[in-house]
Amino acid sequence: MEVVLEIGERVRCDILAWSGVDFGGKRRVLRVFPTGSIQGKLQSDELSSMVIRAFHGTRIILCTHATGEIEGGPWRCVRMVPGHTIPSEEARGMPGVRLPHLDRIDLPKSMRTNPELASSYPLVERFDDGEGWTFGARGIPDLANHVRRIIIEKDDGPRVRKIGDAERMARLILGQAKQLAPKALPALVDVASAELGEPDGSALRAWIEQD
Repeated sequence: MEVVLEIGERVRCDILAWSGVDFGGKRRVLRVFPTGSIQGKLQSDELSSMVIRAFHGTRIILCTHATGEIEGGPWRCVRMVPGHTIPSEEARGMPGVRLPHLDRIDLPKSMRTNPELASSYPLVERFDDGEGWTFGARGIPDLANHVRRIIIEKDDGPRVRKIGDAERMARLILGQAKQLAPKALPALVDVASAELGEPDGSALRAWIEQD
């Protein structure tokens, strides 16, 4: 299954991905340019290790679900931070980070994951609680061979949740129902939330109940 990409404004990033850990197996290349153009594609079931190259001040978020809040399932954020990257081999190239195993933390320069010192990346409940060059949440499934979405954006503070067209329309209708038919609202919220699925349905329910 092809990985869904969410690209922020004016970002430059190269991702070299391998189907096996320790940069083994089938290799794919994805290149993102500041103009918004993209070269290459990544497949979810062929992504177990990767090398990321991007300028400092960029963050890359790996998600196991294709839509909705990133906290809705296992995810990992990789931040391009000075002192936690390897230099480019080209004069004007981008610094990089090596991830020999997507579910483990290794030094950004590591060529192989260390099974004797295997440890998860730092875990947080919310994205805004994350610190350091990498952090995220674990669960089922693992990230390896299950990355469904990759977000590439400027590392400029807290994330603003993006609302899809379906949820936006549901908010419009429920907002009117709240005024015109308040008794029918609970049933309408149940129907809309079920149709949207998780995590968008829960976000819609929290929005209508916030007042």
